[in-house]
Amino acid sequence: MLEEYDKRNLDNIEFNIDIIPYASEPPNPNLIGQTPNSNTETQPNTTQSSGVVLVDSDIEPDFEYIPDSESNDDSDVSLFDSIVEAEDSVDVDMDGNGSLHCDPNEMGGHHSSDEENGVTRMMVKDVVKGYAIQEGFELNRLKNDQCRYTAKCFNDTCDWRIHVSSLPDGRSFIIRSICGRHIQCRRGKKNKEAISPWIAVVAGKSINSNPTISAKSLKNELHDNFRVECSSQSVYRAKKKVLKTLRADHENSYAEIRKYGNILIKMNPGSMDKVHVNTDVKDSPKFERFFVSFRAMQTGFVKGCRPLIGLDGCHLSSAYGGVLLSACAMDADNGIFPLAYCVVESENTDSWSFFLQFLHEILQWNTQKAICFMTDHQKGVLTAIKNEWPTAGNRYCFRHISANFNAKKEFSSLDINGLLWQAAKEGSEAGFKQVMEKIKVISVGAYNWLMSIPINSWARHCFDDRIKSDHITNNMSEFFNSWIKDDRDKPILTLMECLRRKVMVRFSEKWDEGEKMNDTISPYARRRLNEAVDDGRKLIVYHGRGVS
Repeated sequence: MLEEYDKRNLDNIEFNIDIIPYASEPPNPNLIGQTPNSNTETQPNTTQSSGVVLVDSDIEPDFEYIPDSESNDDSDVSLFDSIVEAEDSVDVDMDGNGSLHCDPNEMGGHHSSDEENGVTRMMVKDVVKGYAIQEGFELNRLKNDQCRYTAKCFNDTCDWRIHVSSLPDGRSFIIRSICGRHIQCRRGKKNKEAISPWIAVVAGKSINSNPTISAKSLKNELHDNFRVECSSQSVYRAKKKVLKTLRADHENSYAEIRKYGNILIKMNPGSMDKVHVNTDVKDSPKFERFFVSFRAMQTGFVKGCRPLIGLDGCHLSSAYGGVLLSACAMDADNGIFPLAYCVVESENTDSWSFFLQFLHEILQWNTQKAICFMTDHQKGVLTAIKNEWPTAGNRYCFRHISANFNAKKEFSSLDINGLLWQAAKEGSEAGFKQVMEKIKVISVGAYNWLMSIPINSWARHCFDDRIKSDHITNNMSEFFNSWIKDDRDKPILTLMECLRRKVMVRFSEKWDEGEKMNDTISPYARRRLNEAVDDGRKLIVYHGRGVS
């Protein structure tokens, strides 16, 4: 619908709704699943129909059918969770086999096109097929044309049978009769109804969230959910269909990225988005990078955050991969404050330079003011910071330093991880030297390795006091990556929209919290101050005069 809206450049979307009258009395649940007597089956009076389903062919059907739980009771009721009774004014004849028969040429009312009827028939068939797989039996289709669908259990000893026919409007179908129970037939593990189209529908979410999922895992999932064993070839074909659709969704998203960026600028004045493409490709430009930062992010950082920015990148698990770079700060309440994000082809010096260049542009930061970046000590981001922010300070996340230390073979047997963190957290130079001497006594190599890293980038006592922050880890960026974890596999437009909504909701919640504040400082600062006051009561004061 939205594609048609875009193609025709419409200002408004109009809907036509057809109202179908329903009967005032609901169906009798006691009649569903019971075998009718001979008198009932030969009567054309459809007011005694055991159940009715109305389907509008103008609406794209959702063929997914997943039961809440697997039941051992072979009941036919679960097929009609949303059955409603409808008025029936169709004259129905009986064919030679005792089945209900309708002639589309003799039916009054509106007739839909063959394509519309095809969609409706497909929905009816898929619902019945889903029920057959759920209950563990195969179908024997007796009639299957434009106005009739009759099927029975493939086991000749079973009396289960269903008949569906179209209504006069040519757009809706009604269940004329359903009878029998699967008492005489056993539930089978293998079901010929469970073919690749059905698998693609019920396992589509699992494949979309994990495109690399193995066929064995999908077969186990289908067995656990539906108690059916599917062939490896059917699972492979289903996965191929889903991935083909997924790839098409991603390709369409990249094609619309410029339009999305223009909408962001129009609806959020003062914001910035930048699209970078590779023009070396002959056929068409190739997407490489997309930078986004909203006006609220820029204003909030300049007016209410400390000048410490965490930089990090996380890999996207979509069909085309890529990396999401992010810049996060800490607000006055010591909470995460997203500042900008950017989708790039990979994490390297060029992509980081692209990101930091526009970050510098949106902040319009005075080179005389102090600012510091927290990174994971990778060469690409350090080089980009040096080029784009030459006066900025650097801090290295000590969690990464500790991980790199423990990963070295010569230090793997040393149990000094606690001393490493103690040295990084020390607030005085004297305390830092004492801890480092302990490390030196245990291992001179460990001491030299740690001291080879610039001390002012990881030791708290050497931090620039103008930054007003003693953070030694990049937890703000790690939290951001965890915050968007469930959205990394989505197409780029969906990903960008999810990020925009998350940021919008978070800023709105923080605004509401600020409106309710009755203090001059943030709740986090008040808690820290109260803790310091409580600790101060334990101190002993010694009075003296002059210089001692």
